[in-house]
Amino acid sequence: MKHRKWLKAVIIFLICTIVALLVWNLTDCAVLVDDNQTAEISYDDSQHLRKLLSVERIHGGPLRCMFSEDFSIKMGGLTYCLAQDDCNSIYIQELNLYYSITNTNHEKLHELLSSYI
Repeated sequence: MKHRKWLKAVIIFLICTIVALLVWNLTDCAVLVDDNQTAEISYDDSQHLRKLLSVERIHGGPLRCMFSEDFSIKMGGLTYCLAQDDCNSIYIQELNLYYSITNTNHEKLHELLSSYI
């Protein structure tokens, strides 16, 4: 009986921790890094960024695009390195993941970031 109460308490603690991390991730404001200068992005724009950075297609490895942490978005504990040319690909540094976003989202992303650069 004591073992079940202990197990129930651990499960409740884990669920609460996961929920707290998810809420923190959704309320975390993004930070734009551009040539070692940083700019905190507003909460509303951070929410919009999450939508713009949605995955269209995952790539198996590095692309011919130029990526650098010097031009990136830090959000939710991840670093989204943006291609420095016209390539519409994103590299998530911590996950070693390359993926593409739509051309429309790519244009909107650079439009949104231009107000912070």
